Amino acid sequence: ENELFLTEMGFAFRARVGLSRGAGNSFAYLRAGVNLVRTNTPVPPEGKKDYFGPAAGGGLEFLVFDVFTVAMDGRYSLITDGPSGMTLLLSVGLRSR
Repeated sequence: ENELFLTEMGFAFRARVGLSRGAGNSFAYLRAGVNLVRTNTPVPPEGKKDYFGPAAGGGLEFLVFDVFTVAMDGRYSLITDGPSGMTLLLSVGLRSR
């Protein structure tokens, strides 16, 4: 019964800029927003179950074979007080037309 369950929800704005000329197959982006983190047991530093605060991140996005989108993303949440965390994500998706 010493397991920690954590739920995180965020809302962010994202700005993207093309890195390549012509076809525009690669992009860099920055994101800024807020995150809400809720746990099943109180956690430091304030011994609360709910934390709300700013989050920021960025990443790279590539269009591969004009079909797949591959993205590498990094995020840092709860920049001020609270249990801060870093998320690294690699995602692959199908491009819709």
